[in-house]
Amino acid sequence: MAIESHEWNKTGDHLILFMDIMGFKDRVTRMNHEDLLEKMIEFKEKNDRLKPLLQDKHGELLRMIQFSDSIILASLDDSKSALNRIIKAGVVLMHNALETGFALKGAIAKGPLTFANDLGIYFGLPLVDAYLLEEELKFYGVAFHHSVEDLIQQYQGNPPVKGGHKQYIPVSEHPIHLKSGKCSHYCILYHHLKRDLSQGDYSSTLKKQLKLFSKTVSGSPRIYLDNTLDFIDHANE
Repeated sequence: MAIESHEWNKTGDHLILFMDIMGFKDRVTRMNHEDLLEKMIEFKEKNDRLKPLLQDKHGELLRMIQFSDSIILASLDDSKSALNRIIKAGVVLMHNALETGFALKGAIAKGPLTFANDLGIYFGLPLVDAYLLEEELKFYGVAFHHSVEDLIQQYQGNPPVKGGHKQYIPVSEHPIHLKSGKCSHYCILYHHLKRDLSQGDYSSTLKKQLKLFSKTVSGSPRIYLDNTLDFIDHANE
């Protein structure tokens, strides 16, 4: 059986972003099914903003699937352009989720990958790496697996130029909260891009959206809120 779009399964590394909708299982058990469906549709419609990042006139650049509370995006290769796109996709998803009333956490990893939509086959080491790192996070945001660090440093050391300006990458190494403690990882600074993905401070809007969650949770889930607010306040370039 042939696999579609052989370019997506060629020898070489790909970038993958794995994201999880937090508290989704609790919503499924406690929330009216039709109300939750409306929320999911609202989130999906907002994600139309991803289309320019997923495809251009030459074809697909990122592939995306969503099932239940999991979202996965994969790149065609591990180029600087792919890194730029998958980071911006992560920013869009974080913004859209908070606007909808969801919270996400996720991770980006790099490695060999099969992402065959025609067969429904999605597997590879970076998917495992991204999933396991995402499971460790104890804040709403996106961290990078160590497999991506060299590419990040290459991008930051020699960023692409567009329109005479160096392309900004909203990424910084910062101590983040994990289930086992706190340690430094490269993270997406999703509060450093505005809704139109232009560079700027979007912190106040995100904080207002995050603080709405405090009215819906008690106990340990609030730790995620506090850790996220701490990240937004202190994670800089």
